[in-house]
Amino acid sequence: PFTRAYSFNTHLVLSAVLSACGSFSFGYQLGSQDAAAQVLLACEHRTHAHLFSMPALGGLFNSQDGIIGQCFRLTDNQNATAVSMMPTGALAGALATGRVADLIGRKWTIMLLNVFFLLGALFSAFSFNPLILMAGRLLTGVGVGGSCVVVPLYLTEVSPVSLRGSIGSLHQFAIVVGYLVVQIVALWLGQPGLWRVLFGLQAVICAFQLIAFGLFAPESPVYSLLRGRPE
Repeated sequence: PFTRAYSFNTHLVLSAVLSACGSFSFGYQLGSQDAAAQVLLACEHRTHAHLFSMPALGGLFNSQDGIIGQCFRLTDNQNATAVSMMPTGALAGALATGRVADLIGRKWTIMLLNVFFLLGALFSAFSFNPLILMAGRLLTGVGVGGSCVVVPLYLTEVSPVSLRGSIGSLHQFAIVVGYLVVQIVALWLGQPGLWRVLFGLQAVICAFQLIAFGLFAPESPVYSLLRGRPE
């Protein structure tokens, strides 16, 4: 239906906006690590030992700051490694996503990448040592790289030719909006007691997109035609 339409309609707008939530998450993640790093680099608490040790788990649940503590100490080298995890994951995600989108479809690929965004946000929000934070950044990076491939592809394929430029620009627009939003939110949440909420908010956005996109967005008509389903 999209290829024969020449004006905006509710279905088109809803599909485009929901798919661009992945681009929003990209922009949001670009700024969230900077805000969190300012807190963790200045944190006076030591890391809760090692991830897989029983003493670490005991310290985790007995922390005077709560279950996972207000913050953990992050060195400059650890912060640099955590930051580099996102482009590393993005490289892997970008290389694999094109093939995956051809195999399972654009819609399901976007939803799969949303799971990476969601897991990355949860890992970061509940991290209690640098290793878990790095894992969260790596998972997020897979979502970032994959979204840069499949979101513009989906937006192009669901748009009529006359609106392809307008709809396609949502990808870049959503990235900028995501970065702007996290910078504003970080003014209030960029502190020891609240920096986890910064990542938690993204998890909420990802959960919303995962449900709403799955319920209301159609598969790309181009992919359907390629698969012999001209609905």
